[in-house]
Parts: sequence; structure tokens; C-alpha cells
Amino acid sequence: MLNKRKVDIACIQETKWKGKKTLMIGDEYKLYYNGIVSNRNGVGIILSQDLTSSVVEVKRISERLMKIKLCIGQSILHILSVYAPQTGCKAEEKDDFITILDEAVMEISKNDLVIIGDDKTNYKKYKRIAKKVVARAKSMAYDDMYEDLKGKIKYTD
Repeated sequence: MLNKRKVDIACIQETKWKGKKTLMIGDEYKLYYNGIVSNRNGVGIILSQDLTSSVVEVKRISERLMKIKLCIGQSILHILSVYAPQTGCKAEEKDDFITILDEAVMEISKNDLVIIGDDKTNYKKYKRIAKKVVARAKSMAYDDMYEDLKGKIKYTD
């Protein structure tokens, strides 16, 4: 199906597979996945064979989040597969997830490209996270700009 639709990258959630493994899917695709318990959660990223040689890092952060970093030409691309806690999960689990996702996004350089593949069931929560991440990125950009300008501005009395 992926090959027929010419898909190069697919993020999957709720895999319910246990372990931290990499598997070939036929001759065309490679699956990277992470899961702790075999009957819940789990995330994965499927890459076409053409992209697998560009993989420079695979980070299996939790059963709800993993990241693959690719170097494609002069660009760095980060792919995150995200499975947010659903309604009914403990508040602590939700807060931990937000913290982990925020940390994973913030460690990405502002010059890199990012794809976040998720299950889209927690739109409001992602919107809140996105606002928080954007606010922090703006703050960092202003700090960088201030540092750049600090040495260039001359004050006169």
C-alpha cells in the first residue's frame, strides 16, 4: 500500500508491539519502532529504502514518542512519531508526555526541518504545546538576536 501510494515516510501509533527494533518490510521499507507493553501504546516510523541511508540518529524516547534524524543533502530533517495520552489517562502521564515532547522539540536546531506525525486525537493539547514551543523558540530567537546586536551597538551620551 505504501509503495503503491508512493509514501516515503509514515508515522504509526498504537502499534502495541513490545521492544526497540528495526525490521524490513519487504524490500522497499524499513520500520523503526518502540514499545514497552505488548497490549498498549507504542510508536513507529516507516521509511522508504531510499531514505534509510540518510538516517543519522534514531531516538526511542518513550512508548509514546520516537524521533529519527536524517541528513538529506544540506538539510537535516527530524521525524517525530507521537502518540499522546488519551482521555482517561492519569494527569501525571499527560504532564510527563508534554514535558518529554517539549524537550524533544526544543533540542532541534531552528535551522532544521521537522515533521511531527501523530494520531490527531488531542488537537487542543497539541495546540497548547505548540504555543508553548513557539513562545520558547521566539524567546530563544530574541536572545540570539540580542547577543548578535550587543557587540554591534554603540551607545553615545
